[in-house]
Amino acid sequence: GTNTTPMWDGAQDARGILYMANSDGLVSFDGQRWALQRTRTPLRAVVADDYGHIFVGGLEEFGLFFPNERGALTYRSLSRMLAESAARAVRRVEGIYLAGGNVYYVDQNKAYYTAAGPQADFLTVAPIDLPGQSQGSDMAA
Repeated sequence: GTNTTPMWDGAQDARGILYMANSDGLVSFDGQRWALQRTRTPLRAVVADDYGHIFVGGLEEFGLFFPNERGALTYRSLSRMLAESAARAVRRVEGIYLAGGNVYYVDQNKAYYTAAGPQADFLTVAPIDLPGQSQGSDMAA
């Protein structure tokens, strides 16, 4: 069959592997084979760093893939590390940016960041209010 799932975003890692975010998960292509890492929600954004981390974001979720000891990609949710109320506020991450030693995930209401780099442990995630967004709850009454 033909896959008609759109690719929303793409990135290439230091090894030349292509990664695409789509509704089924993270699609990769190494020049010969396609592979799919399924995710629990559709992905809309992907960025690769020089250290083997593949940062992804999508509907109510963001995190990263990284190679395990056998080289297979393993997923770690970073949005689930937020306090429950902050995790519920994550809408749809459509932008991911590497800057100043951090990775920033940007959704419709907030940005979320954690330290990035070769020694990063990805154990702390913090929200940032975007300009023009109100402090506190973004739920309508």
